[in-house]
Amino acid sequence: MLCHAQLQSELKEPKTRQHTTVEDYETLVFDSSKYMLSNLVNKESAKFISASKIVSSWMNADTGFGVPLGGRFYYALTNTENQQYLYSVCIVNYILDQKLNHDRILKCLPIEGQIYREQEDVREVRLKGAEMFLEFAKKSKHKVKLTNKAKKYLKHYKKGTLGEVFFKKLK
Repeated sequence: MLCHAQLQSELKEPKTRQHTTVEDYETLVFDSSKYMLSNLVNKESAKFISASKIVSSWMNADTGFGVPLGGRFYYALTNTENQQYLYSVCIVNYILDQKLNHDRILKCLPIEGQIYREQEDVREVRLKGAEMFLEFAKKSKHKVKLTNKAKKYLKHYKKGTLGEVFFKKLK
């Protein structure tokens, strides 16, 4: 899942690496996502690149969690400026924060007989991830250029009405 060079400070002995589980990396992934959301996007920074690789590897691994992307907000973001990716980092951060700091497990996995996008955990994670992303985007130092659709979500976030409109079609 993660290369040895990225984790050498986390692993005490090479033998340990063979017996680690996904759960062993959750704190590292959480810290990496916090780092990414607290600093400027810098594709030249070794720290930023490492943090990005750590978070991405967790997203792509079989962790027992889903990362519920999609929805109107997700498609209002552009990935040419890494907005969709940063939103997914926010989602990972929220899921792991809830597990590590609040003893809540938000698996976001499909439940038979339910529509995925309407599941309670999926709705919560998408909304809270969007709030985190919009908080990141509104800071001028990050220089996030939102699409007109995404600006509507930011406007509602600033007004405190994002939760009321997040799952509806914005005009």
